[in-house]
Amino acid sequence: MNALLKEAQKTIGDTEQLVATVDSLLSGSSQDVLVEVKNTSDSLNTTLTTLDSLLSNHLTALVGDGSDSGDKPTSKPFDINEYITALTELDKTITHMTGLVDSSDDFVLSETMADRIKQLNTAAEERVEHATRQSNLILGMMFFYAVAFSLIIFVLFVSYRYFAKKIGRTS
Repeated sequence: MNALLKEAQKTIGDTEQLVATVDSLLSGSSQDVLVEVKNTSDSLNTTLTTLDSLLSNHLTALVGDGSDSGDKPTSKPFDINEYITALTELDKTITHMTGLVDSSDDFVLSETMADRIKQLNTAAEERVEHATRQSNLILGMMFFYAVAFSLIIFVLFVSYRYFAKKIGRTS
C-alpha cells in the first residue's frame, strides 16, 4: 500500500514538473487551467499523505510491528478525527478537480483557442494544397518522361528497321 502511495506521489511530482513546463509554453486563459492543475495536485498529494498515515496506523495495528515477541500488538484507539481529516482533504481535492474541469472547459471553449484552431486548420489546408500541387507536378513530369522515352524507343526501333532493310538490300 505504501508503495502505491509513493508511486502516486511520484506521479504527482512528475505532473507538477509537466505543469511547470506547459506553463512556460502557454499564456492567457491557460494560466487558469494550470493554476487549477497545481491546486488539484497539491490537494491530492495532501490527501494521499493523510490516507497513508491513516492506513499505516491501522495496518500496523492489524499486522503488528514485525517483532516476534508473541505479544498481541498494541493498537491505537479508534480516532474519528483521522477520518474527518482524510474526508476533508478528499473534499478539497474534489473541489479543486471540479475547478480544473471548469477551467479546462473555459480554456477549450475560449475565443483564443478557437483562433488557434482556425490558424492550425488554415496552415494544414495550405500544406495539403502545397503537397497536392507538388504531387501533380511530379506526376505530370513522370508522364512527360514516359511519353518522351516511348517516343525515343519508337524512333530507335523505326530507325533500326529502316537501316536493317537498307543493309539487307545492299548485301
